[in-house]
Amino acid sequence: MKVSYRDIGPSLLLIVLTALAGCNSGGPAAKIKPTLQDSAETEGVLVGTVSQFASIVGGADQAVEGIGLVVGLGDRGSREVPKGVRKRLISELKQSGIQKILPNGKAVGPDTLIDEMDTAVVFVNAMIPAGAPEGTPIEVAVSALPQSQTLSLEGGLLLATPLRLFVSGAGGPKHSMPMAMAKGSVFVNPFIDLREEGAASRLREGRIIGGGITTVPRKLRLVLERPDYKMVDLIQRRINERFGFTPAVANARSPQYIEIRIPETYHKDYRRFLQLIAHLYVWQGATLEQGKARQLAKDILLPTARHEDISLVWEAMGAQVLPLFRHLYTSDNTAVAYYSARAGLRLDDSQAMEVIAQFAKTASPYRLEAIEELGRIADARALDTLWILLESDDSLVRVAAYEALGPGRLVRGVSRYDVGGQFQLEIVPTTGKFLVYATTTGQPKLVVFGLGLRLSKPIFYNGPDDTVTIHAGEDDECLGVYGRMGPKKILSKGMRIPFDVDSLVKVMGGLPKQAADGTFDALGLSYSQVVGVVQQLCENGSVKAIPAEFVLQRPDAISKIFAGQSPAGRPDSADSP
Repeated sequence: MKVSYRDIGPSLLLIVLTALAGCNSGGPAAKIKPTLQDSAETEGVLVGTVSQFASIVGGADQAVEGIGLVVGLGDRGSREVPKGVRKRLISELKQSGIQKILPNGKAVGPDTLIDEMDTAVVFVNAMIPAGAPEGTPIEVAVSALPQSQTLSLEGGLLLATPLRLFVSGAGGPKHSMPMAMAKGSVFVNPFIDLREEGAASRLREGRIIGGGITTVPRKLRLVLERPDYKMVDLIQRRINERFGFTPAVANARSPQYIEIRIPETYHKDYRRFLQLIAHLYVWQGATLEQGKARQLAKDILLPTARHEDISLVWEAMGAQVLPLFRHLYTSDNTAVAYYSARAGLRLDDSQAMEVIAQFAKTASPYRLEAIEELGRIADARALDTLWILLESDDSLVRVAAYEALGPGRLVRGVSRYDVGGQFQLEIVPTTGKFLVYATTTGQPKLVVFGLGLRLSKPIFYNGPDDTVTIHAGEDDECLGVYGRMGPKKILSKGMRIPFDVDSLVKVMGGLPKQAADGTFDALGLSYSQVVGVVQQLCENGSVKAIPAEFVLQRPDAISKIFAGQSPAGRPDSADSP
């Protein structure tokens, strides 16, 4: 089975910013009192929470864009660039000090680079997460200019490109100061079937996996429905009481605006932090809080219960309400048991850990979510559970466990190799069936689950455009590999390598080094080309020379850039058997 993303195409994003209404401090402060409804059959769960009185501005991902130059395309680039776009690009490339040094030592400037068939001017788009601090990695999409003759971005390298916010103003479109920078190798969908109508145009689209980084922090503000000095002060104090005064998480700047600082502990989980603020009750008091927590413990059992909201309200309340819903961990209602235990786990209740671990081990609608929750905590039992799940018969469960462990905790005998400075190859020592996993977000990685994965004999494989040819007869002791290297498609001499998959990956993706006899030790293929070859060689491909299942990670943040793309950060439950 191959789990892959749909064919995707970038849409040009027009971001229209709506100016916030000015602060109005005139008139008496409105007296707003909570009306705590006692049933989850309505929206009573959120009555009295911050979300009733204020909205978060800057809480959504922010689209930024730029114009960049992709180099290293051989004869597949183009020279067509509109005059205005050309002028802007040359200015930015000069500011970056980008130039090309010819063999005679002469420097060639950006204007000449743009005119080479080896290059292509591209649109560059990205999304910056809410509250992202300076230096946050982001995913990037690129596409050739629609009026250009660029054939393919495969194998290209995006030069450093500033990304800005597009603003529509009275004087016409304007751009903000740079908010992020993008650069890196272009990843083109390796599963495009060129026999399909219009498929060739998709070679003009790609992504820079983990190729963006923010250069300024994102700001967040709570905006009250109407100005109210008392309410803004109350919300400010309530947020700081829950999340910290030093330094303050919430700072009121006017009777209508509260500036929000995401605590360092939530930098990698900012969406959860924003959810907690929204689900935080403004009025505080032991009697009120405990009464509401008890009522929610009844409401969550109702057929129309809002399980997610109730769980977040408990979490926002804090550990003091644990005793009031802990008994629900063992509920016969799967949703009730999961969401109550999730709140408990996030509040550091050790009893909840066992419940979430059980959800992770058994089939249920919450299995993959439970695995992700185990990855959030520093607990030896959670770590052991995740390692056990790496041996699961369900490939999506194995991938979810791998992602939950993360590189910092994935250390038990794991081998890591840098391949040509482009991507990482990891060998995870599992004993179950072989599995190959390729990432498409974050860091480019090919992950092999299992030791000693080898190609079967006999084999003959010829990649698109003769990029790589792999062959071996029944009696051959080595695998023969050769291909066409670089933009000029120079044909390499044959290389003899072992039959193990990691050797093949290193040869395909490694940087070519020429020996004294004129031979090369690697082909220098791009990450997307290597992924495409490995997928085709796996058991679900046409050649079936690698006896392993293949799983391709589905995009997350980048999906907001591509039209029609399903938003999933990893293979999700919808793909589960």
